[in-house]
Amino acid sequence: MSPRKLPPGDKTLSPLGIVPRFARDPFGFLSEQRQRYGDVLTMQGPLYRPNILINDPDLVYQILVTQADQFRKPPLLQRPFVSTFGNGLFFSEGDFWRRQRKLMQPAFHHHQINRYGEAMVQHTTAMLQGWQEGQTLNLAATMRALTLMIVVDALFQENIGPETERFAQAIGIVGEILAQQFVQPWLVWLPESFPLPVLRRKRRAVAELDRIVYGLIAKRRADAAGRTDLLSLLLAAEDEATGERMSDVQLHDEVLTLFIAGHETTALALTWAFVLLSQTPEVEAKLQRELDAVLAGRAPTVADLLHLPYTEAVIKETLRLYPPAPGILREALTTIDLGTLTLEKGDIIWLIPYFNQRDSRYFDQPERFWPERFAPDKSGRPLERRIPRFAYYPFGGGPRICIGNGFAMLEARLLLATLAQQVRFRLADGYQPRLKFGATLGPDGPVPVQLIKQ
Repeated sequence: MSPRKLPPGDKTLSPLGIVPRFARDPFGFLSEQRQRYGDVLTMQGPLYRPNILINDPDLVYQILVTQADQFRKPPLLQRPFVSTFGNGLFFSEGDFWRRQRKLMQPAFHHHQINRYGEAMVQHTTAMLQGWQEGQTLNLAATMRALTLMIVVDALFQENIGPETERFAQAIGIVGEILAQQFVQPWLVWLPESFPLPVLRRKRRAVAELDRIVYGLIAKRRADAAGRTDLLSLLLAAEDEATGERMSDVQLHDEVLTLFIAGHETTALALTWAFVLLSQTPEVEAKLQRELDAVLAGRAPTVADLLHLPYTEAVIKETLRLYPPAPGILREALTTIDLGTLTLEKGDIIWLIPYFNQRDSRYFDQPERFWPERFAPDKSGRPLERRIPRFAYYPFGGGPRICIGNGFAMLEARLLLATLAQQVRFRLADGYQPRLKFGATLGPDGPVPVQLIKQ
């Protein structure tokens, strides 16, 4: 039998494969490989296992949509997340995932999530009232604090007091260590119980999260009648075939997953949006004109969003340049023929939206922050219908598309509209944001800004 022909890529004799180079500079390494080898390339994983980086939108479509059942999330990647968050929707697989997705989907229909719009604006307005002209803020931390308050409200619709701060601290620790594990795979290979200081710190933070979440579930089980918060909706969700409801463990896993996904991704989108607006005065001025014309100084409502197309375009363009999840990884479950590419069982697939969404074949001046690109053309077609389907996919795609994408887009637009009509953020002199490639695509370190009131 002739040796298998793989897509081009660097070769190494090291059994560690790409791990050392990737750990030193994840984003730089992936960018260099893509520039050298093109849309489909092979990276040698640990123990010589093929890792295939795919940038071709048609192949991405097949992997995420038409042949989605032939792939799973790689178990090694799942390990540090599942030990932290349990078997929530983002991490589960197979029949269990399908059951949970079906149970949870009604809670994320548009008519449900629109109910949270007023509270989103109220939290933002309350935070605005505490700010002073000229003060310096860490924009990234400020946006995380705001979106955490909002997701707490959406999940529980009550003030959980000092638990919010403890939860935020624990989430921060867990996120920091997961980012470290993401780019240093040797930390993933170790058992989570290994007596390493970084893993011990992670276990303490996870225990704190568990304590808070299980306590909230017990409280809601005792008083769920007539409530419309997400936790109450999940408590009431029943399997159509069996009538079964979620156990406390399932609820814990889903609530914790929603906490992470529900505040971190939107916080990152808003952080990058205001960084980009600060760097692009003409876009900031056009956004301001739209907000002034439609809102005339009042707080936005869900109904106003139909009349704020440029506000939406600013968010979409931000997500194009900085998709919150930098990579989607899959493992082939069997031999799969994708036409131009044949995968074998065990192959690890890397999909990097960042690369597709900055590709000059699909986007004019791809490095430019230009929300106008999302305006409909003369025939009324939006950008998403003028480019290949998976040239732009900030929320993933296919059956595993982010269940909370509607919530995230509602929140991002309302918060941007509320904040941008009242304040501007100016980056500190000399500050240039740097990317941090981890479980999410965030800035590396604080983002210092000066607050200017309108």
